[in-house]
Amino acid sequence: GRKPQNKQRTVNDSLKIPVCCPVFLRLWYIMGKFGNQWEKMTVRKTFLFMDTISNKVDAKGRVSLPSDYRAIVKELSTEIVCYRSLSSPCIEGCTEELLEKLASEMETSLDFFSQTQDDLTNLIFGDARRFTFDSTGRISLSEKLLKHAEITDTAVFVGKGRKFQIWNPENWAKEEARIRAEVLKNRPSLRPSGGADE
Repeated sequence: GRKPQNKQRTVNDSLKIPVCCPVFLRLWYIMGKFGNQWEKMTVRKTFLFMDTISNKVDAKGRVSLPSDYRAIVKELSTEIVCYRSLSSPCIEGCTEELLEKLASEMETSLDFFSQTQDDLTNLIFGDARRFTFDSTGRISLSEKLLKHAEITDTAVFVGKGRKFQIWNPENWAKEEARIRAEVLKNRPSLRPSGGADE
């Protein structure tokens, strides 16, 4: 009988690129095949917590950290730190690096042995806790945090640039309305640093 023809050798069985192809053609083939993945591999230029996202909270206090927030944590190889807000019924969240920066600034701007220094460090660092998310992207908020923010079955994540907050939906709706009314009333103006004068 007829012998089966030998299959053409390939560089990689998964790509099926003939060895006989010139190097530049093989490179072009790979870029075309995986071109849609280059954007995903691009290094992030900014690390800002943005958007307002509502997620369900289960009976154990577990809630999904927004996917973009998780991406920031992974790319920075850091952890999320949360503590009770000093001024609002919500939970403050940030990266561990930002909290470390805050600690340094407090040490240089406040008298190390002052009552103000003691009070602030007790309220922030004595209350702060690291949170790691599980394989499904959830963090487990403590009962103390949930009670302070009056969160039961739904949590609203509010991006604030370098940090974020977690709110009870109704409380956040009231706070957002207050903020918008205040801003519209005062109309603050912002001028980017280093920009040209108008």
